[in-house]
Amino acid sequence: MNKTNLCIMSMELIFVLVFIKAIDLPIYIGSGWEFIGWDMLKEFVCEFRNIIAMLCVIGIIWGEIAYILFKHQLKGSPTTIADTLRNVKNKDVEYLSLLLTILTVACFDFSSLRDVLIFVIVFVLYWIITIHTELYVTNPLLRCRGMHLYSATTDMIRDEVMFLSFEELKPLQDVNRQYKIISKHVYVLYPPITKEKQR
Repeated sequence: MNKTNLCIMSMELIFVLVFIKAIDLPIYIGSGWEFIGWDMLKEFVCEFRNIIAMLCVIGIIWGEIAYILFKHQLKGSPTTIADTLRNVKNKDVEYLSLLLTILTVACFDFSSLRDVLIFVIVFVLYWIITIHTELYVTNPLLRCRGMHLYSATTDMIRDEVMFLSFEELKPLQDVNRQYKIISKHVYVLYPPITKEKQR
């Protein structure tokens, strides 16, 4: 798992919202409606005006694959030495701030080429900022999937850093866990090792 995949996962909600807003298909729901056929549908989908929507589909698929790999890696045997987390603080409220930013980015209009270019520029800037400031750690979809966000120090890491965990931790408790390094300030906690895992 690396920063790029986590960043794609953090943008998955943007891809979903932009796809809904950008897709341009002839839709009629009423009496006498009928399916236009797969060939005609394919022609509409492949038109230039739907290129943003199709790129969003690729982003959604990439995000789902990244999440599956992310879960799979945490099921493996940890290779790091256990460390003690201290001064644990819940940071789940940080998910809300990124959600508001996502909604702002996703509200672009795609009615003209100029609007599309502006969206692309803003999206690229958003990507760069997310990577360099590690905002991907506040991905609201991770919270919907059961992950919590904490800040803590450890016996080996003296500075306060961020931890992602499927396990719910109590504030200010000391927790002995192994973790995976994502970046200098972001880590993912492995689940506690049970007696069954040790056998």
